[in-house]
Amino acid sequence: MFLPHGFNTGEVGLCFMSILVGIALVAVTGVPLQERYYQRQVAKHNGHPPPEARLPLMMGCSILLPISLFIFAATSIESVHWAGALVSGIPFGFALVGIYISANTYLAVTFSQYSASAMAAKTFIRCVTRPEPVVPPHPH
Repeated sequence: MFLPHGFNTGEVGLCFMSILVGIALVAVTGVPLQERYYQRQVAKHNGHPPPEARLPLMMGCSILLPISLFIFAATSIESVHWAGALVSGIPFGFALVGIYISANTYLAVTFSQYSASAMAAKTFIRCVTRPEPVVPPHPH
């Protein structure tokens, strides 16, 4: 994606830092906001909030993820400046980690006694349903 813009392979690798910025932002902003919301739900439900009180971060990030992918796709053409595609990594990293954290926390709260089994089942399903390449790679 960045090679046509004159980037070398090292510079292309550095472009992944924008995803790291998104991950740092979710750790600094998204997770504390989610926890503050959850603590309000604990107080509202006399110490026993529903497991769904852990999902608002996931709901917001599930909207942000396809938007970030659309931005990346729309700015990936050679005639568009490379910064657009680079910046799309920030909301992508934010959304990806926000969804992952919320999903794991929801499973741990919902299936507290069996949380390890629930997370193992989630991981198994994720591995079994992994996407396969549409066109197999051609060895050179």
